[in-house]
Amino acid sequence: MRALRRQRGLSQQALADEADIGWATVQRLEAGNQSATLEVLAALAQALELSLPDLLRFPEEDQTQAK
Repeated sequence: MRALRRQRGLSQQALADEADIGWATVQRLEAGNQSATLEVLAALAQALELSLPDLLRFPEEDQTQAK
């Protein structure tokens, strides 16, 4: 999510504002310290102008590193 946010030139606060969620939620999600509800994921996808499946799709290099 951090990479998507940065690609769009958004700060964590700007993304939080666009998604109507708290800045701390964005920070914790990016740090991996919190899981997102479906409602939050949908709001983030809309704010990032993505479909929910596209938001959840991990880049190939991340999948390789996770193995």
